[in-house]
Amino acid sequence: MNTEFQYDALPLPAFRLNEKLSVVHCSEEARRLFGEISSFLEIVDEASANKATKMLTSGTVVEKFELNVIAQPSKLILADVFAKWDSQFSLSVILVPKDGKMERIVQQLGQLRSRLNETDYDLFLEKERTAELLKQVQELSAPCIQLDRDRLLIPLFGELSREKVEAVSSRLLENIYQVNAEMVILDFTAMTKITSQGLISLESLLQTISVMGTESIICGVKPIHAKKLHHLQSLLSMKFISSLQEVIALRPETSKS
Repeated sequence: MNTEFQYDALPLPAFRLNEKLSVVHCSEEARRLFGEISSFLEIVDEASANKATKMLTSGTVVEKFELNVIAQPSKLILADVFAKWDSQFSLSVILVPKDGKMERIVQQLGQLRSRLNETDYDLFLEKERTAELLKQVQELSAPCIQLDRDRLLIPLFGELSREKVEAVSSRLLENIYQVNAEMVILDFTAMTKITSQGLISLESLLQTISVMGTESIICGVKPIHAKKLHHLQSLLSMKFISSLQEVIALRPETSKS
């Protein structure tokens, strides 16, 4: 049996090429997959053309390598390439198309990437919702109550942190502006502790209130609070009263005296 018939009997696309990679003969399976071609490079994907030329024109035995080839009709196939120079002018090339494993893996990776993107977006939305809920919790733990035309009360609950002060600041300053409040009362009775960052934020808030021409009064201070408040730089411009009841009993003009 001559070489021509050996190629025809192969259930794989096989080629005999010359030194210019022109097709001298090919198997029936090669014709079925690729049609009639004059050069092997006609079926090689453009991105793999340089690789094919380099590997197949070396003039030596070529180890197995991979190429992307284009079958009819315009179907991209990843194939293992086995090539061997039979003589100086004759190159045998057999392609072994990869099975569907690679394609399935690529699809699975694509699906996984899509799910990860969706998960990232879901996590982002969840983070946004959580941040909003935390902000609402902080605001609820320091509500702004209008006692009368001139006075606003801020009862503080739990820990006085930077986040809590920031959460209440914009709403408080807006209320001061809208009602033209003359006094802001900060009630520490239900507050547990003051963090260092919370103290810094509180001092900034008190300074802003002072600039707006509004008086600040702090009541319900416990010994643990006093140790922290002692470090405030704006103590001289503030008034401390022992209990909220005493503050409420005062008229604004009395508290300023």
